Amino acid sequence: MAAIVFAPAPWRFFAFPLVVHWQAHYTTLSFYFPDLSFGLLTDAPAPKGFPALLQPPRQASLATLGKHFQPGELSQWQAYLDFLAAQEYRDESDLKEAIRGHLAPVLPEEIDLEVLWSLAHQLEQMLADKAAGLQRLAGQQQVLERILSEDFEEEEALDPSLQPPLVYGLPDVESAQVRLRFWRAVLAPHLTPPWAALVLEAAAGESSPRYLWQAAAAEGTRLWQAGFVLPDWRPAPAGTTPDIQGLELSVEFRKVLGELLTALAENPAQVEACREKVLRLAADRLWPASGLGQAQAVYLELYGWLDGPPEQKFLSGPMLFWSPAG
Repeated sequence: MAAIVFAPAPWRFFAFPLVVHWQAHYTTLSFYFPDLSFGLLTDAPAPKGFPALLQPPRQASLATLGKHFQPGELSQWQAYLDFLAAQEYRDESDLKEAIRGHLAPVLPEEIDLEVLWSLAHQLEQMLADKAAGLQRLAGQQQVLERILSEDFEEEEALDPSLQPPLVYGLPDVESAQVRLRFWRAVLAPHLTPPWAALVLEAAAGESSPRYLWQAAAAEGTRLWQAGFVLPDWRPAPAGTTPDIQGLELSVEFRKVLGELLTALAENPAQVEACREKVLRLAADRLWPASGLGQAQAVYLELYGWLDGPPEQKFLSGPMLFWSPAG
């Protein structure tokens, strides 16, 4: 009797952050991660079919949230609740002070999931509003630079590092910790192993978990990182002839990426060989078959631990980062 060989469970991918506002370049995700799950996805075109695991929270009033906390827990959260209730802040330090020493060190072990989701949703909305404001400032900066360049041609020769982009602001490690803790707590019922977070960089902004990995590396923790340049492959529009070659390559990509994630989580000695398989697939088959140039690229980065995760449970496993070209 032939031995029965059980194939390993496929990896599942969940988008970070919890609340994602649709952007045009997310269309490519349906080629590389067709089963990607979102917490809450807003404004997505109906045919995209990405599953949303959450509905907007029913509790929108901050005034009703405090009754769900025990007295000791409430003292840990009060600064954060006060900050949210203000709906605005005069200084970036207000947010950091509201989080540092109060919210970041601990999430209460027993707290209603609906309350957590309501808090997380309000934090995400606040950060989205801030990002929108920075986007407007960046647009105004570009207009001003064009106006000035007509009179001051030497402006074009300035080192770009002297003109930092305004889109995201400075890295914010404290709020990145809070967002990831919320993400893990709210999505916990859905995170069936093996799973990995796929961080959408354009949505994560200045409080991306990327800064947590970088901070861990700066503290001497040995981590593994790899980057892949992939074609911005858009699935065939609905109603057209299916792209059979594209479908086959999509399946093959997920297979070799899953092997790499499994090696990183279970057998680091095989990681480099698996990484080479992903690189060869991209160079030898994905790019030639796509017919696209390097200007039409997306970037995928992968972070993981070489010596096992440290005590920081919010970075317990491999994590992927996705961003469009440019």
